[in-house]
Amino acid sequence: MDVPSKRGRVPALPEPLDRGLSDYRTTARFLGKVGLEALAACVCKVSGWREELAEKPELDHLREFVRYNRGKDWPFFYRTLYPVNAVFRDGTTHYEVLHEYDLLYTQTKEIYIILALFGVEFSLNMGGPELDGYRKWLVSHEYESPLYSGKNAEQSAALEFHSAVLNGRR
Repeated sequence: MDVPSKRGRVPALPEPLDRGLSDYRTTARFLGKVGLEALAACVCKVSGWREELAEKPELDHLREFVRYNRGKDWPFFYRTLYPVNAVFRDGTTHYEVLHEYDLLYTQTKEIYIILALFGVEFSLNMGGPELDGYRKWLVSHEYESPLYSGKNAEQSAALEFHSAVLNGRR
């Protein structure tokens, strides 16, 4: 998107630019790190949160994977929600969405980080390297993005745009 750095320079990209996920494992580690930080941000106002989060054995495998690159590959799901250069409207205000995220808690007590970067949604199970629970959630919610359903459904301007894009009206 040609976003300049603090010094006003646009980073150079290697040619030819590979539009695929060039390093799946690194991307999974990044998603896991974002997930752990998002979880910490959610609980940081609770007394004793640091100890509780740091000593949570359910997160040990993810921490080992993210910090030390140990363990098998950690699968994640990704799909395009909207074009990278999409412009959204809220009344008379126009804006771009560079990133957005949320934590998804499923009925089976799984927690997923849902992260959208430049219109691409990534989903990673923070409790273990599998995606069956997320696939079931998607089916039961008609493949709607967790970023725009449930408690997040008020984002109607973005929802209307996504619906228009998916239905070919834009």
